[in-house]
Amino acid sequence: RMGASLTLLHVRPISDVRAAIAEGREDLLKGTSRALAAAMKSHYAVRLAGLAARSGALETCLISGRASREVLRAAKGFDLVVMGRTGRGGLSGLLGGTTHKVLAACTVPVIVVPA
Repeated sequence: RMGASLTLLHVRPISDVRAAIAEGREDLLKGTSRALAAAMKSHYAVRLAGLAARSGALETCLISGRASREVLRAAKGFDLVVMGRTGRGGLSGLLGGTTHKVLAACTVPVIVVPA
């Protein structure tokens, strides 16, 4: 309604092994590192495309690195950051470490929603 565009940003672990574990795709760990890298690339492409289709996002962005650092870096180009609260880095029911870091240091407004 307001003519805004939506960009979906996902920060994945740098390591393909960690990414596979974080995504519950341990089955991919049996192959070669090259096969794992290709499978994880495909996994994220499919995942982000599906989320974009459901949300109406015009753009997706997949970044590797430390989540809080990469979200803060990307936020400099956005008007608003909306984060899902998974609490993986914190206690159940509370905000996780990534969310705390982004809330403390982000230069644009941040909305945290249950994930």
